Amino acid sequence: MSSNNNNSVNVINNVEEICQEILEKYDNFIFDCDGVLWRGSDLIEGSINMLKLLESLNKQYIFVTNNSTKSRRTYFQKFKNLGFDTVTDDKIFSSATSVAHYVNGLINKKGDDDEKKSVFVIGEAGIIDELSLLGIKSYQFDEKTDDFLDLDKSIKGDVFAVIIGFDHEFNYNKLSLAHRYLQNKNILYIATNLDSSFPSQNGFYPGGGSLVASLSFASGRTPVVTGKPSLYLSNHITEIIDIDPSKTIMIGDRLDTDVKFGQDNDYATLLVLSGVTTMEVAEESEIKP
Repeated sequence: MSSNNNNSVNVINNVEEICQEILEKYDNFIFDCDGVLWRGSDLIEGSINMLKLLESLNKQYIFVTNNSTKSRRTYFQKFKNLGFDTVTDDKIFSSATSVAHYVNGLINKKGDDDEKKSVFVIGEAGIIDELSLLGIKSYQFDEKTDDFLDLDKSIKGDVFAVIIGFDHEFNYNKLSLAHRYLQNKNILYIATNLDSSFPSQNGFYPGGGSLVASLSFASGRTPVVTGKPSLYLSNHITEIIDIDPSKTIMIGDRLDTDVKFGQDNDYATLLVLSGVTTMEVAEESEIKP
């Protein structure tokens, strides 16, 4: 799906012809994962063969996902489990890796005196693992030791930032402790992404952005966002691999993250309807692929 000069959506009907044109025009292919390659644990038909075709043509491809629940290592294992045997972990970029590198950059910028600084996290193993790989200490609300009725006792003096991402076990206790930290204006507020929902094999569920919204509303603060469509994420990617925007296409299922991420980086964009966005939403949106 692409846009025309009338700012409306063009639906690709002559698939073979358009695919050939895309393959001839672009050398770099950036894929979202959920809703593009798979839905939950269900593989989307044609995904594996598509990557094999790109490899046979010596095309470069990477994966950029806002899902922060898995580390790069865990994502690599998911690719393997689903049959993507040729995918290597250096092709995988998630909002968990981006937020860890963002925080690491802040610590390094602050200097040696801040090496022992830590972060408070609402999120899952992906964020914690990526932070740990960079030597960054993190805390989470501990239901066994932290006392909701006396949150001041749970405050760690070395925390300089609050990170929030998707968390299947999000609750009022976690929200309250994060809120208490953010009452200190010197503590940074960082979100992995603002996705309102995500697709699975059983339908759609509230995304990490719904958790961020509650903390933002409670604290009255706006987070720095390190996932798509943040330019921080694209800068992180281009520090590692060489990408010519004029030869690059972003393929995703969300307009506000995937397509905007592509457009903000001067990439061509392709919207698929196998995930979050429907044709009706695409027609009505101001963001056109």
